[in-house]
Amino acid sequence: MKNPLILAVIALALIAITYITIEYDYQISVALRSVNNPVLDILMLTITSLATFYIGVPIILILLYLSRHRKILWDLIPALAIGIVLTMFLKMVIARPRPEEILNLKFFVSAIFSSFPSDHASTAFIMFGIIGHYIRKYKLWLYLLAVLIGISRVYLGAHFPTDVLAGALLGVIVSQAVMKYRIGSRLKKRLAKK
Repeated sequence: MKNPLILAVIALALIAITYITIEYDYQISVALRSVNNPVLDILMLTITSLATFYIGVPIILILLYLSRHRKILWDLIPALAIGIVLTMFLKMVIARPRPEEILNLKFFVSAIFSSFPSDHASTAFIMFGIIGHYIRKYKLWLYLLAVLIGISRVYLGAHFPTDVLAGALLGVIVSQAVMKYRIGSRLKKRLAKK
């Protein structure tokens, strides 16, 4: 996006949405938790692990490094770094409690930071958005996987729906900005000069 003012307006709108839609967030979270069963629990835990920095992300980075699509890493690594910094900053500023703290929902996954925005959603949309940009035949499936990761976060009681929507939007903005401004290519050139 060319205008940083647009990003600021989007960020403020997202913050406002979390307070306006709080009742809907509660209802959707409770409804998703009400359909839980052991098979879905395992499926959702598996899906959510694809966007964790200690399981899914390293595996995907290693697979890309070993593949013929290694050049994707030059965009992907800076985008993930920017995404995690922005997500953690917003989490500290907004400090929205997790669903388990408000709704007494069973919390399947451990979490240290606050709820808004979802770092799993931002990571998924950054990672699969950039990979899909380069490997276009899988683009739709990769975005579908990112959406499923977002749904898994609500199902597992880790996030409210608006946390996931905000994380997804942040992921899309970061991935598009990194590719548009060729941050990976610039970084590669700088490192080559040293």
